[in-house]
Amino acid sequence: MNGDGVNVDRPAGLVKNAGGRVSDTNLAIVNAFRVARGRAPITMDQLAQSSGDRLIDVRLMKQVLFGSRRSRVDLFFEAYNLLNAVNYENPSGNLTSTSFAVRTVARDARQLQWGARFSF
Repeated sequence: MNGDGVNVDRPAGLVKNAGGRVSDTNLAIVNAFRVARGRAPITMDQLAQSSGDRLIDVRLMKQVLFGSRRSRVDLFFEAYNLLNAVNYENPSGNLTSTSFAVRTVARDARQLQWGARFSF
């Protein structure tokens, strides 16, 4: 449909890499394409949604020396997604998919870990 002979899931008139652009024209083209293939239309909110990630990762370290300067232990604590926010992965970009523009997968929730490394 788009003339490249490979990608057949982009309707005529829809500019390449148009996803996420708020445009009534893009929405009309996408919905006409989906309805013609028996899929439900999408809303402007679905077309224009952004990732909105809220991630804070931190690492705290402390080095403890033993006897000689050559022996030590490094203690650390790490936190990933410290805010424990729900951060979604990008939705399916396949216009013919029933899950097109629907966020179905989220990244990991908060993760904490601690550890030690001995050097001698």
